[in-house]
Amino acid sequence: MSELTLVSHLAEAWRQWEGESTFPFSPDCCINGTRVATRALAEMNVRSRPVSVQFTLFNHVAYDLWKQGVGISDWPPHAWSLGVRRGEPVKEGKWGGHLLCEGSTWLLDISARQFDRSPRIVVDGPQVFCGPLPADGNLLTLMDGRQQVWMWSRSGDNAWRSAPGWHRMHDAEVRELVRRTLRRLR
Repeated sequence: MSELTLVSHLAEAWRQWEGESTFPFSPDCCINGTRVATRALAEMNVRSRPVSVQFTLFNHVAYDLWKQGVGISDWPPHAWSLGVRRGEPVKEGKWGGHLLCEGSTWLLDISARQFDRSPRIVVDGPQVFCGPLPADGNLLTLMDGRQQVWMWSRSGDNAWRSAPGWHRMHDAEVRELVRRTLRRLR
């Protein structure tokens, strides 16, 4: 089985768990989620690493306008985008970045559901994309099955490393995610 297939099964296991009352995290759980995902993947012999990103998600209308250089104030109401930029103000006790899990040939945004703004932008759970982020800080731009455009670049903001969610080992959650992933593989 390929590494990407295993990561996709892990994402689907998380998606299912996310919809259950026993799910232990809030929607904006990128630090906790990435911690659990990287540890669960390690348990299944898949190497990955956390990576802090700047991020923008466009619906197809907004992306076309953005590419044409049309300013956001001139977009029609059905053009939508959202994102996380380094240095933006945040709520007290929150980190103002976004964390992904990166493998050699893939990216996993385990907490992507937090970006759902249905019906304008639809994100129904974790997202798996082929291709690691460029090492030089350039943007990685990919389109999903809904014709939404995801753009990432490395942010270099490592403040997440001091967050309680990263220091907690999440042993029970890791075991549960591994169990759910392996069950999907059977």
